[in-house]
Amino acid sequence: MKQSTRPPRRRAPKNPQSPGQRIWAARERLGFTQRSLGLRLGVGQAAVSAWEKDVTQPRESAWPLLVEVLGLSQHALETGEGYSLSALPDRACETLTPYGLPPIPDGAEVLFVPSGGTVEARTAQEASRYLHEAVEAGRPVWVVVG
Repeated sequence: MKQSTRPPRRRAPKNPQSPGQRIWAARERLGFTQRSLGLRLGVGQAAVSAWEKDVTQPRESAWPLLVEVLGLSQHALETGEGYSLSALPDRACETLTPYGLPPIPDGAEVLFVPSGGTVEARTAQEASRYLHEAVEAGRPVWVVVG
């Protein structure tokens, strides 16, 4: 069997010195991958990677949701003032559903509209499974929570 030549995954620095390193460290502390954080923010994995490498900064429109998901202020992420990972839970993403949706209680009914289809009532598990399959397949998905 061929051995993997992939280098070991780097960890975020324990004492982050730049905005990108602070985003990286907070993301890891909360248990998000670059991809899962990007899904919650509506950006691609490449955008999150570029932020963490300090190649680019989040767009102004991305900051409010980034702040909400990471639980740190924009000022703390940008400057390091008031930045503290110890105040964050170890794995916050376990309390959220995939794609940044609020938790849906088991047995709850979700109104669901497949592309080009009619409104269907589905269980939360069915809707979550369909949403996951659609995202994995690259199909566009609209979620309206009201």
